[in-house]
Amino acid sequence: MKHPLLFFAVVLFTFASYAQHDNEYLEKGSIWLEGQVGLNFSNNELARIGEQSYFNQTINNSFRFQLIPKLNFAIANRLLIGPHIGYGYLNYTSKDSEKIRENNYKAGGQLKYYFLKIIPQIYLGSEIGLNYNYINRKGHFLNEHFLTDAHYGKSYLNFSLNFFIADEWIVEITFKDIFTWHSSTPNPTMQTGVHGIDKFRNWINFPHFSLLYRIN
Repeated sequence: MKHPLLFFAVVLFTFASYAQHDNEYLEKGSIWLEGQVGLNFSNNELARIGEQSYFNQTINNSFRFQLIPKLNFAIANRLLIGPHIGYGYLNYTSKDSEKIRENNYKAGGQLKYYFLKIIPQIYLGSEIGLNYNYINRKGHFLNEHFLTDAHYGKSYLNFSLNFFIADEWIVEITFKDIFTWHSSTPNPTMQTGVHGIDKFRNWINFPHFSLLYRIN
């Protein structure tokens, strides 16, 4: 995993030269508790997954949810590092009434950098991270019940628009998974290596928002 992490680190710190050194919100030593939530009812991404995994079945109804709590420690002004855990849930039904439910558990770490101050209360930020994912999938297909497990490693690069609504509160709009890397272990995404996405389309299909609170 060293090569994808190095790639993402180079991309992230390319922006460092644009940063200003003074910061009244994200100074070194501050600790931030973060809750990130993703939610959608769109079937575009789920249909793609369904086609790969379930013999091109068209998806009718779907629901997707993700919650990722994080703890961030500012090791320098605007530069935060910390661990995260996460839970994701998928529930969708194909046109032939195959019902699939999926639970995704993850744990890992992240490095966040607020690289550009637009105005004192609005910043552009980026995040690189690495996590381990365990997926439990169950349902019925062709009148047969099934239960499968899968696991894989993933690293990612996110960009974000951040609003400092108070000294101790930040609201973040996250453009998630601009670039990703997946391990070669078989996984439901059917992806290995480095991939890029249409960030705007992905945000529309599966928007993510975060709320950060300074706890010290």
